[in-house]
Amino acid sequence: MDEQERRRRQDLVVARIDRVQESGRFDAALEDEALAEAALLREDTEDPTSWFLLGWLHLYRYGGDTSDRAQLELAVEMFLPCMFSDIEVGDFPEEILPRLVEEATDAVTARTRELGESLDAADHDELVALWDRLLDFVPPDDPERPALLGNLATSLNSRFAASGDTRDLETAIGHFRTVLSYDLSPSDRAISLTNLGTALSDRFDWSGDSADLDESVRLSREAVDLTPPGHRRRAVYMANLGSALGVSFQRTLDPATADEAVRWLRRARELAAGDELQQVRCLSNLGLLFGLRYAAFGDDADLDAAEAALREGVTLAPQHPDSGSMFTSLGGVHIQRFQASGRREELDEAVTAYRQAVASAPDGHPERSRHLGALGMALAMRAELGGPGAADDEREAIDRFRAAVDHLSASPSQRLAVANVAGVLLGDRRPTEAAGFLELAVRLLPQTVAARSLGRSDQLHGLGLHAGLAADAAALVLRDPRRPDSRRREDALQLLEAGRAVLYARALETRDDVTALRESHPDAAERFSALRNLLDQPLAPAERRELADRWEALLAEIRSLPGQSSFARPPALADLLAQTGSGPIATLNVSRFGSDALLLTRDGLTRVPLPGLRHEEVLGRIDVFLAALRRTARARDRDALRAAQAEITETLAWLWDTVTGPVLAALGHDRPLPPATPPEEWPRVWWAPGGLLGMFPLHASGRHDGSGDAVLDRVVSSYTPTIGALRHARRRRLPDRPGPALVVAMPTTPGVPGRLTFVGVEAALVAQALPGSFAPPEPTTGKVLELLPRHAVAHFACHGVSDPADPSHSRLLLHDHATRPLTVASLTSVRLDRAHLAYLSACSTARSDDTGLADESLHLASAFQLAGYPHVVGTLWPVDDRVATRAAHVFYPAYARLGPAHAAAALHHAVRTLRTDAVSVPSLWATHVHAGA
Repeated sequence: MDEQERRRRQDLVVARIDRVQESGRFDAALEDEALAEAALLREDTEDPTSWFLLGWLHLYRYGGDTSDRAQLELAVEMFLPCMFSDIEVGDFPEEILPRLVEEATDAVTARTRELGESLDAADHDELVALWDRLLDFVPPDDPERPALLGNLATSLNSRFAASGDTRDLETAIGHFRTVLSYDLSPSDRAISLTNLGTALSDRFDWSGDSADLDESVRLSREAVDLTPPGHRRRAVYMANLGSALGVSFQRTLDPATADEAVRWLRRARELAAGDELQQVRCLSNLGLLFGLRYAAFGDDADLDAAEAALREGVTLAPQHPDSGSMFTSLGGVHIQRFQASGRREELDEAVTAYRQAVASAPDGHPERSRHLGALGMALAMRAELGGPGAADDEREAIDRFRAAVDHLSASPSQRLAVANVAGVLLGDRRPTEAAGFLELAVRLLPQTVAARSLGRSDQLHGLGLHAGLAADAAALVLRDPRRPDSRRREDALQLLEAGRAVLYARALETRDDVTALRESHPDAAERFSALRNLLDQPLAPAERRELADRWEALLAEIRSLPGQSSFARPPALADLLAQTGSGPIATLNVSRFGSDALLLTRDGLTRVPLPGLRHEEVLGRIDVFLAALRRTARARDRDALRAAQAEITETLAWLWDTVTGPVLAALGHDRPLPPATPPEEWPRVWWAPGGLLGMFPLHASGRHDGSGDAVLDRVVSSYTPTIGALRHARRRRLPDRPGPALVVAMPTTPGVPGRLTFVGVEAALVAQALPGSFAPPEPTTGKVLELLPRHAVAHFACHGVSDPADPSHSRLLLHDHATRPLTVASLTSVRLDRAHLAYLSACSTARSDDTGLADESLHLASAFQLAGYPHVVGTLWPVDDRVATRAAHVFYPAYARLGPAHAAAALHHAVRTLRTDAVSVPSLWATHVHAGA
């Protein structure tokens, strides 16, 4: 029908409807000609306006003859398709809206059953649009609204699963929470609880926020508790609870959690007899869970159970929506069997399963990235075995990895994981391609596992999962044959700067540029500082996410201002290269792909390969060194102490041979200085050890036998997490003379046995060297945080505790440590614009015991540096009370004489003096370190 004819027929019906409305009588609708005009218009099946007009015509015919129920049914039939057009809701007849909503709900529900399991995002677009439009017809107080809103939320969550658009997921979660705010029946509440729990679990998979996972488990459990035995949906709720617990086990590795997850999934499967869809979902989750449990605990029975469940699932329903996940999990079983047996056939089976998984996922589906990455992994592992087809496997593996990391509908964390695996597997054979993958992974690190929307524990967990990533990336870049030498060095340095001390660097970005912003745009600076302070506080997850969104929007706004395009961004390479004015910087790197030192001097950036520094040996040496320190603390006789010290001494010699000796030789420090050289005339070197080497006392390495082959005999050492951190420490110009100190002295500590006998003497020494110093009686955390900004120097003589589980909880023990400890985290909001020096005369203030988080430099010394102290003195392990006092006795007179800029030289002088006192007991004198400018 052409448009002109359509308009003619519509006009006839419009004229008849107008006559009814103008007269208030139904005669015009009841005339025989009305049926003839309606018959003509019904031939137009494409234009909603035609159906809409017919609806009114039949409604008026029913109004004129209420005994003719067929006219009412025809009116409803005509209006229904119009409800999903662009016709305004207010134009529909109010008297039959409830009936229309009921009919439309049934129709959309049927369509949802038809398309709800689709993997095609376009199908979910249709469902979202239908439910969203239907809600327009239902006022907020309508009893049907919660159910409709829940259906819309479910469709949005399904569309997220098919497209990866997190806006849908966030909207769905918001709608589910709104539904739960209504007064619901227990049955309806259970549905909403389990749906919200599933959506929160999905968000955890995407973002890594453990608060979502915890809430998912809680809500899923509540849904089961609300549902009586025999209820038709109880199996679904049990399966959802088992799935949430399985995800929780993957995060916590708690065996009790895994056992409970298995129980719920098995019970759910039993109850779902006859429901093939639900049975397969249970089998899929069981297979994944058994595989995870095998990986955690190594029980072969779990691996057999995983394979059995997955094979039953794919046999029962090979085209099931979960088939891709089942095939990928099945491939994982074969990978685990290969790792245990070395049988090539297992890799062949894994490749086959992963190919089936890839085939099951449409091109735009988020899960396709995971399947592609798994296939790339299996192909790369098979290529490593060699033999016929190895070259083809390797080429395809690279292609599959690239497709996976370029799959933008996947979560950034998924792409990061694939890039990391690709780089590690290809590194030995294809350094160019491997370097490219790991460079991408390092760039994704800050916006994924270290995202501002995550809490600190989640950030640390994610960073720990990718420990050594920056080291591997830099090592492979340095070995990339396709890059010019100068570019290799520069790219490697920037990767180490970007991938180490990620949380520290992020904090620096928010502090260093505010002064300049305040001068040109004070309002923006004020808003920025206020929001930063809020983000520094403990927050509820929802509030943290909301503030993180505001933060990104504010950053974008500030960077659009004139002259502020680089605001709160990492320093450029030129800024890093400019940090050599006071001496060279040695950035060290240990990787399974090789170890190197990148030396930044006034002459530029050079590389010193360190072939004797092997990754596995470094790990072993850390264990030996830390064990020797523990034995020293427990030694009860001279022989035990001597044996422990011998191992420490041997470690210092090994560090000299493999690391510091070659570096100092390359820098021209190839001979010792005369012992009488004044402290201020010694050359300086800054060590950025990063990662594993940060757990060793590089400044004390060498042979302390009078040969001069020791760092202490050649240079003054300082440490820095990154060159960017050193740049931050140098932004403040220091005066020639030191100011008074805040002396926090704790000879006794509530709840801690024993007494620090020499703390009082130490405090007196500081006060004598720095007139005007103040020591508050019974210092508390609140009082100390209040006093810190008023003093140029802060000296802490107290107990310190290093927290290996969460370094941000490492703390100094003050009077109220049991209720309000002075932790790394508590210093994040302190602003110390006039600070010069923090001297932490306490145990382990510059140490993090967690090798997985060694890159992050999360300890009290770095926290004080971040808070604003250009110079920090800390300790790498527990310090003897008497030795700590002796160190302060030597340090402070030298510091007072030389001035604040020479804190490192004063400490070097003190450590050399301590060495003279007890050269055969390095644990006593090698613990003190200087960090900063």
